[in-house]
Amino acid sequence: MVVFFLYAIMPTVVVHGAEICGWRTDGTGRYPQATPEIRWSAKENVAWATPMPAWSNSTPVITGNRLFVCAEQAELLCLDSKRGTILWQRSNGLDQLHGSPKGGMPKTHGTNGYSSPTPVTDGLQVFALFGNGVAAAYDLEGSRQWITRVGAPQHDWGHSASPALADGVLACLVYDSLVGLDATTGVEKWRLPAGARWGSPIVVRIARTEIFLTPNGRFVRPSDGKVIDESLPKLDYSSPVVVGKVIYCIEGKSMAFTLPSSMRDKPKRLWTQRIKGSRHYASPLIHNGLIYTISREEHFTVLDAATGDIVYHKKFDVAGGNSAYPSPTLGGDHIYVGFEAGTTIVIEPGRTYREVARNHLEKYRSSPVFVKERMYLRTMGHLYCIVGPESMERYAN
Repeated sequence: MVVFFLYAIMPTVVVHGAEICGWRTDGTGRYPQATPEIRWSAKENVAWATPMPAWSNSTPVITGNRLFVCAEQAELLCLDSKRGTILWQRSNGLDQLHGSPKGGMPKTHGTNGYSSPTPVTDGLQVFALFGNGVAAAYDLEGSRQWITRVGAPQHDWGHSASPALADGVLACLVYDSLVGLDATTGVEKWRLPAGARWGSPIVVRIARTEIFLTPNGRFVRPSDGKVIDESLPKLDYSSPVVVGKVIYCIEGKSMAFTLPSSMRDKPKRLWTQRIKGSRHYASPLIHNGLIYTISREEHFTVLDAATGDIVYHKKFDVAGGNSAYPSPTLGGDHIYVGFEAGTTIVIEPGRTYREVARNHLEKYRSSPVFVKERMYLRTMGHLYCIVGPESMERYAN
C-alpha cells in the first residue's frame, strides 16, 4: 500500500477532549438543543443556498464556523457555516496518488456514486473516505496531511460507509475489510476481514474505553484492531445506534441489546421485532423512549424502545414508495423525515402520528444537520442553510 505524504510525519497525538463530529454528528441524529424552522421552500426561510460543483449523498459535518461536505467524484469542500462561502475545495481522485493504482475506478451504482461517505473531524483535522477507495486528511485550512488508498468495492453497488474516529485511529469499512489508519500519518495499523456493508461504524464507550461498533456486529479495539466481541447481528444497509446503555439494530428484523459494561461481558438481547420494509437505508432515530425508522419503500414505523412493540405504522407515498434514503432526524422539538424527491415531512414526537409541516426543495438523499436556529441540508445541487423569519435579517446583512 502506498501512502503519499505532503508534510512531515509527526508522532501520533491524541487530542483529549476534542469534539468528534461525523455521520449524523454523533451517530444518533439528535439535536435537542436546536431551535430550527419547520417550514421552508426554495424561496422561503433560506438564509443561503450555495451551488455545489456536483451531486453527493454526503451529510455535512461542522466544527466551529467550518462546514465540510463532499461532491462527486471525490471532492471535499469546506464552507463558512454562517455565510455559505466556499473556503476551499480539494480533489481526492486516484490521480492524486503516487503511481497508477491497478484496475482504475471501481464500478458503482448511479444512486450511490463515489462520494456518499460523510467526513469526520476532530476539530483540528477533517478526514474523508471515497468510493474510489481513497482516504485523506486535511487541516482546517485545506492543507493535505496525507492521502492513501485503503481498498475499493469489487461489486457493482459502490460504497457508502462513513469513516469513524476514535483513540487516534480512523476506521474505514471498505469492500472486504475494516481498516484502521493512524489518524496523524495515514499509515495502516491493522486490517480485519469484513463482509460488504453500507452502514457505518460508530464509536461506543465500554468501561471508559472507546471501541468501534461496526454494522458487521463487531466490537473492535482501535489501538490494535482486536475483536472484543462479534455476537451482534449483521446489518446490511443501516448503522447501529447507541443511546444510553442500549444498542439498537433496526432493519426488517430489529433487535435491541444491552451495551456491555466491561470488555469481558457480552451484549444481552432485550427484544426482537419484525417491521415492514425490505431495506432500511435510513438509520433509526431514538428519542424519549421511542424508535423512529423508515424503509426505502416509505414504511414509517415507530417502536417502543424498551419492549420493541410497534406503537404505530404509517405508509407514506411521497415518490412512488421507493425513495426514503435520509435518516429521521430530531431538530429541537420535531422530527424531520426526508425523501429523495425533495420532500421533508415534519412531525411531532409521540405515540400518535401528527404531521405539522410538509416542505419541498430539490432532490436529496443526505440527512439534515442542525446548529442552533440553522438547518443545513445538502441537496443534489446546493447546500442550503434554512432559518426562521426572525433570523433572516441577520443573515441578509
